[in-house]
Amino acid sequence: MTSRKVLLVEDEARLLNLFADRIRKQGYEVLTAGNGEEAWRIFQKAHFLVVVTDLRMPIKDGMEILTDIKRSSPSTRVIVMTGFGSDKAIQALNSHAFFWVQKGGPGTGEKIVEAIEKAFAEIEIQTKAEREMLSFLTHTLYSAVSGGPKTVERVLRYAQSALGARYREDEVYRTINNIARLNSIFSSITNLLDAYQVFINEPEVFREKWREEGAGEFSLADLFSAVLKQSLASLLFEEFNLEPLKRILSKQQGGSLEEVRETFLAEVFLPEDFDLKQLVIWLQRHFPLITIEIEGQRPSFDPEGVRRPFLFAILAEIVYNALKYTDVREPVELHWKLRGDTYVFSCRNTFSDASRKRSGSQKGLAFLENLTRMIDGAHLRLQSSAGVFSVELNIVSKALSAGGTR
Repeated sequence: MTSRKVLLVEDEARLLNLFADRIRKQGYEVLTAGNGEEAWRIFQKAHFLVVVTDLRMPIKDGMEILTDIKRSSPSTRVIVMTGFGSDKAIQALNSHAFFWVQKGGPGTGEKIVEAIEKAFAEIEIQTKAEREMLSFLTHTLYSAVSGGPKTVERVLRYAQSALGARYREDEVYRTINNIARLNSIFSSITNLLDAYQVFINEPEVFREKWREEGAGEFSLADLFSAVLKQSLASLLFEEFNLEPLKRILSKQQGGSLEEVRETFLAEVFLPEDFDLKQLVIWLQRHFPLITIEIEGQRPSFDPEGVRRPFLFAILAEIVYNALKYTDVREPVELHWKLRGDTYVFSCRNTFSDASRKRSGSQKGLAFLENLTRMIDGAHLRLQSSAGVFSVELNIVSKALSAGGTR
């Protein structure tokens, strides 16, 4: 069931308490803020599907809150309250507010509750429709392509073994790269479908398995290796990435496109005993675009459990988007650390206005927001300013504690 948590923002203490009590009586969990700055701090620490905010407030007003929330979490429904007529309400609705309530007089609390109920009803309908559609698509697609990666990988290994010494020859180059491209496409699809089948089709089963999962032999370094290997393969070999790839290579002191592809296949993609240290060495030599830092405690995962594919799906999409849309002014920075009682994975990249406007740059991240909500104590934070885009995945340590640390 959808979380019934609401953030209420009102600078008049009497009204804040009055409205909060009224909303709680309908079974909602209510967090309150007395001003816009406090509200924004609360919102950044926990995800809310519904926010109710007054429009006229000191320090940071309701329009600023609305703008910040919709930029960070487009799916959040923001209900605005105003006691100053419809002009402000129309402005808010034009800025993608969900609903507006005239504040003042008897019945205001009931109107707020009605608006909240409408918001959650719409969320439930949308979530159910998305889940049913994704359930059908994932089942159908997985059945069709699940055997593809192994088959293509065998062909790629054979081609690399038989023709690798002639890699720079035009026909050989095209042949091996096309096979690598197929492998990348099949691997991306099946990895995501494998994850989505559990996440979308059986959410309650997924949550139960998450809670019960124990420690495993799949380390955090193994997870980073798998994420980077898949993200780099997609960037290097998928045809529609040729433009950003050439842009990256033209701005950094690395190898040629042919050299980067050849060494990636030989040193990263095909070796079965490949690890994160080897990947970092390869990056430094041939593709100096990424910095990686892992600090403190490192959770481990059951290779057959649900946590590994869940985190892989989220991290791979974040990293791939960062690589695809970077303008290469600064390296893409990947960082994992324990901050207080929360594990934080962050990804930071610089971008240009041109790259940000490219079609699809936000769609994957919007889906990841929905995916992250499946775990209690997890939320995604997006921030964009002054040509820098950052994504933070926050997971309270308790949510990974059953798997242990090492």
